[in-house]
Amino acid sequence: MPLNSVSEYVLGLLNGLPLPGPAGEGGALQCFITPPDPGTLTVPTAYLWPGTGAETRLTPPRAGGPNVVKPGWKKIAHQLQLWISWVGSGDDPSADTNFPAVVDAIMAALRPSADEVTVTDPITGVITSVILGVGEQMTYDVAVVHALEDQRYLRYDARLTLPVSEYFQS
Repeated sequence: MPLNSVSEYVLGLLNGLPLPGPAGEGGALQCFITPPDPGTLTVPTAYLWPGTGAETRLTPPRAGGPNVVKPGWKKIAHQLQLWISWVGSGDDPSADTNFPAVVDAIMAALRPSADEVTVTDPITGVITSVILGVGEQMTYDVAVVHALEDQRYLRYDARLTLPVSEYFQS
């Protein structure tokens, strides 16, 4: 279950991340894989989803073949999606910079990730893989700010796309 391994690793890097400025006054970043009801979003919240991926064989032999003692290597190129949401006050004098600072803080937390992390599938405990490239390439898409119904609060949303490579034998 490589999707679980990669998702749990990135979740561990982000959940509880201290945030700068007014966005962090309500507490640290809350990060989820299965999103709960967004509620009031008083604390910036991130939702991590596997997105897309492509699995390819790098070396033979295939696992399960006759006389195969050590199977060859495979690679999964994950494209994780991290959705970030927050509701901030519309009359905050630093409203223009609060949410971009949250996005910057999240990206900064991903950049120093170890470039070779060995993980074991948290569900089966069977598949061990090596994760590479967390935080090496990231793209962001910050959505247009939306005023909530009473016009006193603004809803901010962004999506980070995080390419991550995972290698394992199979």
